[in-house]
Order: sequence, then structure tokens, then C-alpha cells
Amino acid sequence: HGLENFKVLKGIVIEPGAATTVSVLAEPGQMRDGLCWVPVQLVSRDGQRQVMHARADVLLAEIMPAAPANILAPSTHRNGNGAATVYGNGRLFHGPHFHGIEAMETCSATDVMALVKSAPAPKHWIHHPLRTNWMSDPLALDASFQMMILWSWEHRQAASLPCALKRFRQFATAFPKAGSRVKIQITSADSALVTADIHFFDRQGGLLALAEGYECVVDSALQEAFHLNHL
Repeated sequence: HGLENFKVLKGIVIEPGAATTVSVLAEPGQMRDGLCWVPVQLVSRDGQRQVMHARADVLLAEIMPAAPANILAPSTHRNGNGAATVYGNGRLFHGPHFHGIEAMETCSATDVMALVKSAPAPKHWIHHPLRTNWMSDPLALDASFQMMILWSWEHRQAASLPCALKRFRQFATAFPKAGSRVKIQITSADSALVTADIHFFDRQGGLLALAEGYECVVDSALQEAFHLNHL
């Protein structure tokens, strides 16, 4: 169904030649408003100390909710910049597996829109996955965060990274394999902390998911870190 109160607390640092074990911990769920709320954490260990990297409440439901009727499909702009331009200018650090933006269509001060790809089946990314198909599409989600990095370069002349998400709701059982269209509405950009709402549509204009209260931090110091993207 979705999640709430997602917070990034500390990045996962992997030293050259080292291995890091990361665990996902889930607490017992509690029923609230007809949904099962399950607190989850992403953690690792530093010696005897447990380090929490992120946390959220996952919302479980027996059936998917109906998409809000007041959210209209965006008008299409098929003459945007293609993936070669998006990933060929040094503004993004992502390797080939995460080249999820197919074409940027809009990048104004208040709106960002792009065609994005869908992730391959879990077996191509994970050894012995628990499921054969994704419930939410990780590449489409990451591509939307990449779109915000491109927005911050365009309008703030600096890179950005996500740090929180207030609410995520999904209205389809799965994202289409043919890819989706993402539209982002910037809701606040008056400081280093930028907030936005993210809409995921299928290529026919149907609403797949809605991410509200996305937060990212714009920081000029990230430019050097982005260039150090090879071990």
C-alpha cells in the first residue's frame, strides 16, 4: 500500500576491499485506520554498535486503494533530452544499471517531468530474491530522485541528495514493464532543504503512485563526492 515517515539518518559507507552487512529489521505491526503499520529499520554493525541508516513505517493492506480522482495526467512532451545527454554531463553519479531516466521533458523552477524506465526482474539485481517481481519499482523511484538532482543543478547550481519522505501511496499492484512518466511539483525551495511532491503515471496517463513531502538537501560540497563514484 505505501509507507510513511521515511527518514535517511546515515549513509552506508563501504571501504575499498571491504564488505558490509546490512539488515532490514521489522517490528510487530499494529492495526490503525484499517491498515497494518509496520515499523522498519535499515541497520548495520560497527563492531559491537548497531548503526541505524534509515527508518520508516510500512503500510500493509489487503487491497490497493483507488487513485485520487483530482490528480490529472500531465500533458506529454516527447521532444526532451534523451538518456545520453542526461548521464553524459557529469551531473549524476549513477552507473549503467541505474540509468533510469529515458528522457527529460521539463525542468522548470516549479515542475520536473521525465520518462523513466522500469527495473529488470529482481533476479537480475539480487541473489535469491524473496519475490519474482517488484511490488514497487526501485528504478522508477530512484530515477525520480535523480530528477531532483538535475533540478538542483539547473536551478541552484549544486547537487542534492534525498533525506526524507513524508508519505508514499501506491494505487497499482505493480509498475508497468514499459516504464512510466514522473511529474514532480516543487513545493518549497527557499533554503538548502527543498521539498516536492512526486507523481508516477503509466504511459497512458493512469496514476500509479504518489510520493508526498519528498525532502532533499542541496549542498555544493556534494560535487566532489559525486565524482568519486568508482572503487
